[in-house]
Amino acid sequence: MVELCQDADVIGISILTTHYLKRAIQITKELKRNVKGTIVWGGVPIICDPDFYLQYIEFVCLGEGEEFLNQFTQRIITGKPVYDLNNLGFRLENTSEIVKNPVDDLLDVNTLPIPFSDFKNTYVLKDTLFSLAERPDIVVKNSQKGYRIFSTRGCPFSCTFCSNNKLKSVFGARGKIVRSVNVESVIKELEEAKRIIPGLKSVMFCEDDFLVRNDEEFEFLIQEYIKHIGLPLDFSSRIENITEKKINILMKNKIKVHFIKIGLQSGSSNINKNIFKRGLKKEEFISKLVYLNRLNIPVVLDIISDNPFETITDKRENIRFFYALLKEYSVKKTALRLSLMDHKLMFYPGTELYSKALKEGMINGNYIKDVLLKR
Repeated sequence: MVELCQDADVIGISILTTHYLKRAIQITKELKRNVKGTIVWGGVPIICDPDFYLQYIEFVCLGEGEEFLNQFTQRIITGKPVYDLNNLGFRLENTSEIVKNPVDDLLDVNTLPIPFSDFKNTYVLKDTLFSLAERPDIVVKNSQKGYRIFSTRGCPFSCTFCSNNKLKSVFGARGKIVRSVNVESVIKELEEAKRIIPGLKSVMFCEDDFLVRNDEEFEFLIQEYIKHIGLPLDFSSRIENITEKKINILMKNKIKVHFIKIGLQSGSSNINKNIFKRGLKKEEFISKLVYLNRLNIPVVLDIISDNPFETITDKRENIRFFYALLKEYSVKKTALRLSLMDHKLMFYPGTELYSKALKEGMINGNYIKDVLLKR
C-alpha cells in the first residue's frame, strides 16, 4: 500500500463505521511515516462526530465528499491553501484546536457519474496486495449475493439509533434529504455491472428504502429493469411504504424478489415510540407480512436486542407481538417465509440515542473504546 501511494498528492480514507477506526489509524500512521501525500478522512461516522475523529487526523470531510474531494485535491496539487474550503474540518497544527467550516448543500445525485470500474487500479488487501485485474475471480465471488447499488440516497426517517438521525440535523436545511437517481443512470450502472461481472445472478438495492419513490417513478424503474436487466433482486423498505400497488408492480412485471428486509426493531409500542422514535401499527405490520408471505415473497425482519431501555413489560409485549404474528400465519395456513436478523443495540456517537444513553448512565465516556472498537 505504501508503494502504491508513493506518488499520491492526496490519500482519502473512508470509514464505514466506528468499528473500523483502529484500522484507519494503523493505515494512516504507516502512510505518514512513508509518503508525502496529504491524508483526509471521510464517511458517515465522521459527519456525525467530527471532533472525535479529529483527535487522530488533521483533515476530515464534514459533508458529502464527491465535490469536496475534487476541490481539496486541486488545491493540494496547485499548492493553494485548503483551509477555507466548505465541508472541511481540521485540527490546527501542533494544537488541539479544531475548526469546522460550513457544510455545503446536498448534492444533486444526478450530476454524478456512474461508478467507474477500473480493475487495473483497484486493489484488494488480503494475504497480499493485488489488483482486481490480477484476480477478477474476487469480483465474481463478492457478487454472489448480488451486485450492490444505491438507486436513492438518504432516508426519510430519523430513528434515534441510526446515523440518519444525526445526518438529518446536519443536512436538514441544506436540501432534499431523499434523492433518487434517475432511472436511466440506474439501468446504465447495472448494465455495466452485468458486463464486467461474468454470471452475475442478482442485484441488491442497498438504499434505506427502495420503495420510497412514488408509484409512477417506481413502475417506470421496474419496467426498465425487467427490460434491460431482468435479474432477481432484494431490497429494504419500511413497512409504511409496502403498498399493494407497489407490490403489484413487482408481481405484474414478474420480478423475482429474493427477499424484502423490513425493520421492526421491537414489538413494543413504548420502545418504538419513546426510545427509537418510530411508528408501529401492529395490525398493519402483521397483515402486510402475511400478505407478502401469501405472495411467496420472503421477508427478513430486523430486530434490535440487548436494549437496556427495555423493561419486562416491553419484553412481554414483544413476545405477544410474535405470538400474534405466528398465529395469523397459522390461520392462513401458509408456509412461513420469514426470518429474523438480530442486531445487538450499539450506541453510535452523534446519534440521539447515544446522547440519551450517556446522559442516563446506560453507557459511560469509555463506550467507544471499550465496546465499539472491540467489536
